[in-house]
Amino acid sequence: MKIQFALCGSSARKLRKGHANLLGGRGIRYELFGFSASELGSRFDLTRMLNHGYFPRIYSISTPERLLNSYVSQYLKDEVAAEGLLYVLTTKTG
Repeated sequence: MKIQFALCGSSARKLRKGHANLLGGRGIRYELFGFSASELGSRFDLTRMLNHGYFPRIYSISTPERLLNSYVSQYLKDEVAAEGLLYVLTTKTG
């Protein structure tokens, strides 16, 4: 399978500085939600869902620890960075 990527002309730096979405109307957003019990049917396992989450890729593999660790570490990194930015912004304005 050959994979192709499309690049747009929006600058990440301009997006950060201007708080603007330069893709306005040109970008399509897709979201992948986790499984629901009805989708899984007889494969639904409440203990697994509570311990591993319900994202399809993580729920479906037998050893999800590596993916979970990666997801959690990236999530925490993003959240800590966002909180740091929020703190800086509130201390400068308040």
